[in-house]
Amino acid sequence: SKFFRLNGKCRKSLSDSWMNILANVIPAVCIILAESIPHLTNERQIDTLSQERFLCYRRKTMWMQGSITRICILKRGDKKLMDIIQVITQELKVEKWQVEAAVKLIDEGNTIPFISRYRKEATGSLNDEQLRTLFERLTYLRNLEDKKNQVLKSIEDQGKLTEELKKQILDAQTLVVVEDLYRPYRPKRRTRATIAKEKGLEPLADIILLQMTDKPVEEEARAYVSEEKGVKNVAEALNGAKDIIAERISDEADYRIYIRNLTTKNGSISSTAKNAETQSVYEMYYEFEEPVRKLAGHRILALNRGEKEKFITVKVNAPEEDILRYLNKRVIKKDNPNTTPILKAVVEDSYKRLIGPAIEREIRSDLTDKAEDGAIHVFGKNLEQLLMQSYLDGTLRSVQAVSWQL
Repeated sequence: SKFFRLNGKCRKSLSDSWMNILANVIPAVCIILAESIPHLTNERQIDTLSQERFLCYRRKTMWMQGSITRICILKRGDKKLMDIIQVITQELKVEKWQVEAAVKLIDEGNTIPFISRYRKEATGSLNDEQLRTLFERLTYLRNLEDKKNQVLKSIEDQGKLTEELKKQILDAQTLVVVEDLYRPYRPKRRTRATIAKEKGLEPLADIILLQMTDKPVEEEARAYVSEEKGVKNVAEALNGAKDIIAERISDEADYRIYIRNLTTKNGSISSTAKNAETQSVYEMYYEFEEPVRKLAGHRILALNRGEKEKFITVKVNAPEEDILRYLNKRVIKKDNPNTTPILKAVVEDSYKRLIGPAIEREIRSDLTDKAEDGAIHVFGKNLEQLLMQSYLDGTLRSVQAVSWQL
């Protein structure tokens, strides 16, 4: 440790060759010692090797500063944090030590403008836009890890966690996928399916799903009619079983992921006027339709405003025939004349009543988030152009332009 402290007292008389040797050798030595010497693995002691004291010449310290920061981050032993750092490094296409340094500064409570302006040496001159993107992704990925832990604990407490399900949750890359996987195990409010289960109709639903009965389903349902349980007749028993099957189909994560992707790829968004005779700035959206994947951000925001102001009604048009064909293929495994007609009706009910509305909300929410981010980006570019205008006739046109905008 005395050797490292001596470097803070380096004299300017040291030759450039010696400085180059120090700049390239000492960081490697630091890493080796940090792994092998217990008293150097304390982050506070490593932090005493401050960037200003480590080298006399600031211009030659960038790589070394990255190495020092890297030691501090690595010694936390947080594998999840390192996974997140690796993901962000690949997304931003920068060096890993730059991301590590930025994360450390953010965790210490420094703001993005402060890091961008006054900690360029530590982060390798990451600009404001890169740092903001890094911060947003860091927050999202940490929330994703927290959500995964909550979901795993909840399912494990229920005694339903399998190795396959655990792997699917851990491999999930978005919060939406985690929510889809958790849906069958989430504590539910009282739904039609929940009430049917309370009436003891789940075994009847299992019989229909197995598709192996050689009796008419109505005959199977007679065994579940019970005045005591509130099942008055065969029709009520069948409707309860259908509700249970519909909710099971809705809770399948694979079905939801496929339907969401298919709707985003082949679906469209349309709008119609609530009163076609009313004049407004939204008249171009009174009869409007455009594919989801091609819809521009400013149109999404305009549709949202028109709907909020009650001039138009907005709807996501999904490729229903393709979706129902897919669901029927996945649910109906056998050609049983006793169960196939019922299952086809259940599949349609499950999609139109449960899956479809939820997917529509998710797609519109995702489109709105992207449109708002795009609008902020465009505004920032326009403001930058105004502020960077040159002098003209002795007057700073950029200041005038900004004043007029305000």
